[in-house]
Order: sequence, then structure tokens, then C-alpha cells
Amino acid sequence: MKIEPGDTVNFVGADKGHNTTSIKGMLPDGAAPFVGKNGEDMSVKFDQAGV
Repeated sequence: MKIEPGDTVNFVGADKGHNTTSIKGMLPDGAAPFVGKNGEDMSVKFDQAGV
């Protein structure tokens, strides 16, 4: 998925045993890492373009 600065990505917590989290090395340089709670929906607004 390609995103532009200011885009928001909605992650749907479809499984109570899994969470949403960024993976080191897969975010653009300078992007803030994120982590959500197990089974919960999470929205992340990205400030930098990336893939």
C-alpha cells in the first residue's frame, strides 16, 4: 500500500490475540513507531510518504 503525507491507515482488530505494531526497518526514516492493544482497532496518521 502506498501512502502520502497526511494519510490515515485504519487497522481492524479482527483477532483478540493480535495487535497492530510497526516493524523496525519497515517505516520511512524519521517516522514514529506505533503499537496498539490486542484485538483493538487502531488508526495511524502518517506524516511521511512511504510504502
